[in-house]
Amino acid sequence: MQRSTDAPLGELLALVDEELPAAVQLRHRLHADPELAHSEHRTAALVAEQLPVASETVAATGRLARVTRWHWIAFAAFSRTRSTCRNAS
Repeated sequence: MQRSTDAPLGELLALVDEELPAAVQLRHRLHADPELAHSEHRTAALVAEQLPVASETVAATGRLARVTRWHWIAFAAFSRTRSTCRNAS
């Protein structure tokens, strides 16, 4: 028996498969150009450049982007050029 979530799950996995190569490439670019802790301006700018929506700078190297009318995504660049995303709604 097919579950009601099977079709949306399949669509989501297909979208992830499409985006994964670009995400891996971005990770490689970030790690090729490391920055000191609390000075990850190039890292934050590069990640913001890849977002499908505009973002604004917060707390020096953080970014805040509105992805829908009700949802915001916040991310901050950290040392070792690792970026962390979380839903800020």
